[in-house]
This record gives sequence, structure tokens and C-alpha cells, in this order.
Amino acid sequence: MKIESKNWILKIEQEDSAQNPRSTDYTDCNVAEMVCFHRNYNLGDNDHSYRQADYNSWDEMEAAIIKNEKVALIKPLYLYEHSGITIATTPFECRWDSGQVGFVFITKKTVLAELTTGSKYFTKKLMQKVIDAINSEVETYDQYLTGEVYWFNTENKETGEQDSCSGFYGSNIWKSGMSDHIDADCITELYPQLKAEFGEDKEIELMIEKVSNLVEALNV
Repeated sequence: MKIESKNWILKIEQEDSAQNPRSTDYTDCNVAEMVCFHRNYNLGDNDHSYRQADYNSWDEMEAAIIKNEKVALIKPLYLYEHSGITIATTPFECRWDSGQVGFVFITKKTVLAELTTGSKYFTKKLMQKVIDAINSEVETYDQYLTGEVYWFNTENKETGEQDSCSGFYGSNIWKSGMSDHIDADCITELYPQLKAEFGEDKEIELMIEKVSNLVEALNV
């Protein structure tokens, strides 16, 4: 994708060799754990000791994980394989090309260490944070599996200066965090085109409104 204005050029492309968000390099970023099994794909986290052959069913394995890991929340993981693969915590409609491949969970120890500010009580608000954390990590992993990882390059036409950055999961530049790494002047000038492509961003809208009001006040 190439978006151009009078002073700026912005290119956004898919990465050819994106980094796996379940790799050891992301250990400090993840709070959930993924235990997966598949004969054709190496899925989820590799540093677990569970073996599918040790259990008679997914229910039996789930019970063992809950007991062994002292789980705060656990969800099943399902994989759909058709011209690529995609993963989710809910079953896919097509049962022929999909099925359960494992579990994603967060331990109570991790919740208390990473998702609280000192409280030891599992409140409704805290459990929602746990749910959101699991959903977010599964979404990021799915974006990696489906190739939805992007990089950008900007060029200032006046100065010739260029900037680039990679590793953004998801195609929407507002949600992926890509816009936070792009020059503010570039974002502002290209905003009408970016808005048409990715939808509005309230923070950018507010910033543009403030600048417009300031310019208007100075010209009075």
C-alpha cells in the first residue's frame, strides 16, 4: 500500500519473515501460555512438558493443566486449515477442516504478579483483565499465522529523509500501534486518506481540531 500527499509518502507492506510472538524473544511480553499439538505445525509455546498421548481426551488434559498449573482461566484453542491456518478460542463452522489443537491459559501466580497492583482478590474487574489478556494474545498469534504482520516506510519529499519500522501485528495502523511510530506531521497530512482506509482515530481527530483552533485564533 502506498499513500502519498504533497510532502509525504507512506508505504505499508506485509512482512515476509515476521517474528513468532510465541518465541522465547517474546517471553516477557506474554502472560498467557499455549499448549498445542498438531502433526503438521509447530504451534503455541514449546517450553511445556505435556504430551497428547498421555491423555484420553481434551477434557482429561484440561483437568490436568488446571490442577498442575493452578489456572486462573483456561480456554480451548481451535485451528482452521484451508489455504493457510487461523486460530481461535471458539470452534469454526467448518468441522471438516478444523478442530481443537490445545489450550491457552493464565495461571493464578501470573495474574497476581502481572495483572494486579497489589490486590490478592480475584474481582470481576480483574477477571475481565485476564479474559482480555488471553484474547489479545490469541489475536496477535492469529495475525502472525495469517500473515497479518506489517512494516512501514515514510519519506519526507522536501528533505528526502526516510524512516521505517517493522513488527506491527494487525492491518489497522491505529490498533496495531504503527501510527505511534510515524512522524506526527506525516500522520496529520495523510489523515484524510488514512481515515478512508482504516477508519477514524479519535486522538488524531482531537489533535487536528486543536491545531486548527490554534491557527484560527492566531489569525484573528
